[in-house]
Amino acid sequence: MAILRGCLGYGGAALLKYREQFIELVSLLVDKTKSERGYTGTGRLISRILHTVASVYPINTRFVNTDKWNDPEFNRSHNIYWGSLYEAEDVKIEWHGKPYIMMHFRLPLTGLLVPSTEEIDLVLEILDKIASPALDKVGNLLATAGKWDNVDRNDFCRPSRRQESLFYEESEVEALLVTPLALKAGFVLEDPSDPRYQKVVAHRLRFGNVIHRASVALQQNLAGEDHIDAVISVSKAIDVYLLEYAMTRTAFDGLQKAYTMTREYGSSLTALSDVH
Repeated sequence: MAILRGCLGYGGAALLKYREQFIELVSLLVDKTKSERGYTGTGRLISRILHTVASVYPINTRFVNTDKWNDPEFNRSHNIYWGSLYEAEDVKIEWHGKPYIMMHFRLPLTGLLVPSTEEIDLVLEILDKIASPALDKVGNLLATAGKWDNVDRNDFCRPSRRQESLFYEESEVEALLVTPLALKAGFVLEDPSDPRYQKVVAHRLRFGNVIHRASVALQQNLAGEDHIDAVISVSKAIDVYLLEYAMTRTAFDGLQKAYTMTREYGSSLTALSDVH
């Protein structure tokens, strides 16, 4: 599974060719993985698939531009280019996505991209075929929370962990924002009249309702063994539902550190070039 996640890192539209196989594979893993390592890995695989088809990113991370990479001379002596750097204006970035169309004016917004219609449809299919059945199972288990055994707790934690991986939609609670900014950020779905938008919102609201039911149920004086694993799963689900565009705190902190390090590295290179 780790190898598969690595292969799916930046595939973009290439994954659409294997759409049915991925749905079948994920459905099998959701049903059959019982250990924490197994179902956590399944959640990470789902996250990787969603990121690959629904995010905007450079489609290659080579250390040279594509035209140089495809140059026969480069292939013969590529070692002399190891460690080479580009000026920012010389980098030719190839993005995954299509030009973003403004909702009202139907004009391309320069510099912003969104996934294709087919890629969005794949995300919606995953929500329908993977997320919805998982929520059904969690909801059914809540009715018997006071009588859970080890199998029931495992059945609760597995779907809960996968829900954290599925609900990544860029949404915010306005009341929690210090200063709301009306930015054209190129969100994939932003038209409330779009049926796809409505479907995603319905999935998200259902996710929130199930989390709330779970948090209420687990606060009761329940008989049986400790439900600490279930409580942790619900806490993480709340984190995903409310914070940082469905990104956990640890993931956000990691990205923030990576951004800071990259920015400082770029500043040091600029200062060094000014000296010389």
